[in-house]
Amino acid sequence: MASLATASPNPVDSAAHGSFLSKQRTIAGPGFSRWLVPPAALCIHLCIGMAYGFSVFWLPLSKAVGITQPIACEADMSFFALLVAAHCDWKISQLGWMYTLFFVFLGCSAAIWGGWLERAGPRKAGVVSACCWCGGLLISARGVYLHHTQQRQTFQKQDHRIVFGCSGSEELEQLDPETTKSAYG
Repeated sequence: MASLATASPNPVDSAAHGSFLSKQRTIAGPGFSRWLVPPAALCIHLCIGMAYGFSVFWLPLSKAVGITQPIACEADMSFFALLVAAHCDWKISQLGWMYTLFFVFLGCSAAIWGGWLERAGPRKAGVVSACCWCGGLLISARGVYLHHTQQRQTFQKQDHRIVFGCSGSEELEQLDPETTKSAYG
């Protein structure tokens, strides 16, 4: 019996079974506190729950430009032009597409990457999913930044026309750059 116990080393104690992210290292050794599993599962479910919490942001996002009342877009704008427009607000029906796309991509990713998860193990899948999640937050932050920058430039041109009495962009371009720079500090 003693020779049988020494013949199969504990995968957690042995570095021969792969790196920290390998599937073999996910087998719990003796003395592992199983109470670490529920908090980890709760964190994962809270991340997934962000999609359900999106409904809280629908109304504020539908008034992002108009603040108190939504500013309607032109009727002849295409769907993609509406998504990147900075001079008008999104409709709640357009914001619903983001919610729908989340669940479509969630289901597709489970179908596509589920087999890889079984082969690679939960640690590698967790690291990849954390990178994707953080990458999505960075991409959305970049989108908010670009939308805000475009909005600010639009409002500055409108302020410019009011301050200098310009009626069109041609007159605005003919103004002295030093004069316009001093007006905005």
